Amino acid sequence: MTQWLSDILIRRPIQALSFLASIGFILVVVQFSSISDKIAYNTALKSAEAYSDAMVSIRDFYSSEIVPRARKGGATTTHAYHESDGAIPLPATLSIELGERVSGTSEGGKFRFYSAFPFPWRTGGGPRDAFESDALEALSQGDKDHFVRVEGIGGVQVLRYAAPVHMGASCVACHNTRADSPKTDWAVGDLRGVQSVQVSLPALSILDNARHSGLYAFMVIGVVTGLWIFAFLLRRLTRLVAQEREHLDKAQRHNEELQSAKNAAEHANHSKSEFLANMSHELRTPLNAINGFSEAMVSEVHGPLKNKRYEEYANDIRESGVYLLDLINVLLDLSKIEARKYQLFEEDVDIRAIVSSAMRLVHGQARAGKLRLESRLPENPLRLHADERALRQIILNLLTNAVKFTEEDGRVLLYVDVEDDGSLTIAIADTGVGISETEVSRLLAPFERANDAHTRKTEGAGLGLPLVASLVQLHGATMTIDSTIGDGTTVSVRFPANRVVRPTVETAHGDDHGATAA
Repeated sequence: MTQWLSDILIRRPIQALSFLASIGFILVVVQFSSISDKIAYNTALKSAEAYSDAMVSIRDFYSSEIVPRARKGGATTTHAYHESDGAIPLPATLSIELGERVSGTSEGGKFRFYSAFPFPWRTGGGPRDAFESDALEALSQGDKDHFVRVEGIGGVQVLRYAAPVHMGASCVACHNTRADSPKTDWAVGDLRGVQSVQVSLPALSILDNARHSGLYAFMVIGVVTGLWIFAFLLRRLTRLVAQEREHLDKAQRHNEELQSAKNAAEHANHSKSEFLANMSHELRTPLNAINGFSEAMVSEVHGPLKNKRYEEYANDIRESGVYLLDLINVLLDLSKIEARKYQLFEEDVDIRAIVSSAMRLVHGQARAGKLRLESRLPENPLRLHADERALRQIILNLLTNAVKFTEEDGRVLLYVDVEDDGSLTIAIADTGVGISETEVSRLLAPFERANDAHTRKTEGAGLGLPLVASLVQLHGATMTIDSTIGDGTTVSVRFPANRVVRPTVETAHGDDHGATAA
């Protein structure tokens, strides 16, 4: 027998697998049918419990939050609330009418609230059938938290779930003092009534749904056919897997090559940053000498140059040297930050002093451009724990950009505010040309500039904004840029509250520390 089975499996594997699959399918159907009733029961029970818990939560919230507030506002609570203006329903009335409304509109569940001691006006307020009577009796014993029964109603199997409703302190006070109360000796924890939920049991059993035996034959044929198709596709898939494995091997080799190239590029970039960071002294020393000697020539320290052209040359050398030194300083600062060699020397610095210093430095540039340069600072002294040089660089770069990209008769405003959460915001708003939304993120990369006609006319290497972003990040602060083409730009730098030395200072909106530059 064993040999025969082995021969069948070896010579006709698909046929043997088809037969075994058919037997297995039938066993699965039978097994599934045996557990489907339990699944249906548990599903309906969970649904009924959730339904009941939701109604309890609604009633408790209404009783504890809505009713007290409404009564303080002069509203009355009554079962006949619809007959009186300014009245709201009693909690029990709300539960009953809400259950009736939901039961009338929902196809899934039915809800009912009843009691052994209904109020006189509550027609049909007591148990209506055997289940409700049995549930009321069982829950009155106090040893059960719910009562469940499965019944056939209208040809449909339904699960009926009943949960107790106990008297609360506020409910006892109300029920024992009402003239029309059917009982006046209620105590906290007494069973006031029962809320019943009725849900349909889902039809999960295949045997229940399969009304014709032909369905089983169709399923078996489908399984066998599927196995044959599977065998055919398996052979095709095997060939495709082999081809795909070859492609994957090639792709993996290519990825390894790309990774090696990426590592080499990152190493080269790191070496570049290390080189620039280490070249600080070598680059700055000769430039400082050039600037110093050209300044001496312009000032004619050792006597007149006696030739106007030499004076022009000296001025050109000094201006070019200063510009080149500023550019190299920015490059070196960025390289130090990238190489993680930039150190912050933090102390408590005076915001007003730093802002005033930066405003003086750009005042001449603003006046040449016929701009209004203004500031709005807090009335009281305000200090920030930060690197003074880096903070001045942040403010100066943002002010310079705002002045540079604002046309004649425009306005540049610098204001400082302490926010409600204790953080401090330094913002520079201008009425300049603006930046498009797509270019904002691009401008935070070194050497990037906006692609508009006004920007192309101005000088700059596109390093000021990236340096500001890096210095802001080193301070644990954040920078946001809000801009609209033609309407201007506002750049805001927010420092966290733990850096503000006096976070309770209020902003004086009328304090104008900037002069109009025209």
